[in-house]
Amino acid sequence: MLFFVLASLGIWFYIGNTTKEITFQLFDKADFYVVYNDSIKSYRANEKGLEEIHDEKVNVADMDIHPWYSRGAFDSRFLVFSEETRPFTNGKANIVSIDFKKGVIRKNPTDFDAYSGAGYSDDYFYTHQATTEEGSFFSFDEQGNFISSITFDESTSADSQFSGKNGEIYFIASQESSDEEGVYENKLFILSEKPELEIKEEILMDDNPDFIYGFNASVVMGDFLYTQSVMKRDRLTKEKLPDNRFLKFNIKTKEKEWVELSEYFPNLVFKSEDEQKLLIVHEENSLGKSGISIVDTTTNKNQFVDVSQIVGSNDLSLATIYHAYLTKENKLLILTSQNLIYYDLDKMELLDSIENAPEEVYSGIYIWNAKN
Repeated sequence: MLFFVLASLGIWFYIGNTTKEITFQLFDKADFYVVYNDSIKSYRANEKGLEEIHDEKVNVADMDIHPWYSRGAFDSRFLVFSEETRPFTNGKANIVSIDFKKGVIRKNPTDFDAYSGAGYSDDYFYTHQATTEEGSFFSFDEQGNFISSITFDESTSADSQFSGKNGEIYFIASQESSDEEGVYENKLFILSEKPELEIKEEILMDDNPDFIYGFNASVVMGDFLYTQSVMKRDRLTKEKLPDNRFLKFNIKTKEKEWVELSEYFPNLVFKSEDEQKLLIVHEENSLGKSGISIVDTTTNKNQFVDVSQIVGSNDLSLATIYHAYLTKENKLLILTSQNLIYYDLDKMELLDSIENAPEEVYSGIYIWNAKN
């Protein structure tokens, strides 16, 4: 049965008894949208700063969206992400799909939400659920409909962020070593997506005899998979040591190249609009400040943007980075738990910083380029 309900936060309508849809406004003059749990804001950008066009209060997500987990962007139109539940909590979470052509938010209740991680490929959004006995991956289309799944028969804990392309999904996952009981090592798994999820190849990434690396997130661009080591653990003493490198892994040749960053604890990763640069977010609590390393993948040169300094606060919880976006004009947009920052990388100059309303603090989800 199809029926409609008007609500104060938009127009809600239900399809059957499961999927819920909510409408929101689109604007031709908007350069980008910023998505929060409870609102979508539209902005114009120029050389001097940001101009807010509209602030629409709308129920985007019913639950938290984990800032470490990937969101998927498809066909320059759909943004897809998973609400977050914890294992053993009651109730279903939603896979949320936002259509930036029609102005529709679509929520699909599921048991396969991301409580361990999330990823995306050219065609699908993925969630990951890990337990002490297994690890499962679930794929969804651009509208948040469940497609397929695969389950490993042993504990398999994957990156919080992962991605794929050309009909394959790539993720680094930790499994118990076949040579040493109680020691968990990282493997790169390559899965074919069609006609169903199937393991195509697995490659040991922890091939260093002295250390096990703390990989947490990866992204695929061109022929390379990029992943950073937050810290490394001594195999003998079990001591954890800070690391300041990312790994450039050639998918075709399997060659590995380590590249040093100027700051330690690289944790999360986003890619630039032109897929030439990495935006590597550092783990702020370990580093003692919030910031992003911008890496030119053609030269491996990198520069660090100190977000704590821009925000002007020693309270790291107010400078947590939820999403970062780099335009073709080399303008950096950073969504933090308290601010939306607009930064010129060529001039290393702050163009604008807008403080979020109190109700939006800690609820940032994504920066969407409206000109795709």
